Amino acid sequence: MHEFSGFHSRYLQLKSSKSVDPDQLETESDNSNRQQYKAIFNKSREDFTTLEEFEEYQEQFETIIYNLVHGINVDITLGEIKKYKEENGAYIARKHAQRGGEDERRRRHLEEEHRQREQSMRTLQVSLCFFTG
Repeated sequence: MHEFSGFHSRYLQLKSSKSVDPDQLETESDNSNRQQYKAIFNKSREDFTTLEEFEEYQEQFETIIYNLVHGINVDITLGEIKKYKEENGAYIARKHAQRGGEDERRRRHLEEEHRQREQSMRTLQVSLCFFTG
């Protein structure tokens, strides 16, 4: 079974529906594949020496997504993904860990903002009670 079998069952469900918009299927397939494979192809511009290398990398990713969405050379494409994943496993894991740290910092920042807003609201309520009471 292919790695995108979760989407595949959703695809079959939508395809069997009488009122399915083919564009909706393509969009869902594209989004699903992008989300799944962006976690593997997770290099950024800073990882490349030249802009041309980065654009080539992006083009490779877009070709993979296009092939999967349109059912073109799926087995070959999945083989390329597997090979890339094996060759770049350490880098992929490092980027995931880095992103996890960034997500945690973002979560803590949002919690702090929320706590400060609540404190401001309590201060405002106390002030209003004092002036109106």
